[in-house]
Amino acid sequence: MRFQDEFFGSEAQQSVSRRACDLWRLCIKDEQLAYNRRIVTVVGDICAKTSDKLMCLARVQGSTICRFYHLAKPKL
Repeated sequence: MRFQDEFFGSEAQQSVSRRACDLWRLCIKDEQLAYNRRIVTVVGDICAKTSDKLMCLARVQGSTICRFYHLAKPKL
């Protein structure tokens, strides 16, 4: 087992971490996404697909966050 495949916490917490790790392996080349060993998040510039990515990540993971999503930005 590689270090990156070690998961800690309760069974539920480890399950969440495993799903996020697997999801990250699928979308690692997307520069608008980031991974913090617990969840895949949206970061970077806001674009037309930001809200779609947020909804998809929330459905798959149960939750997500979007860093730097400014309320002052115009609706996309």
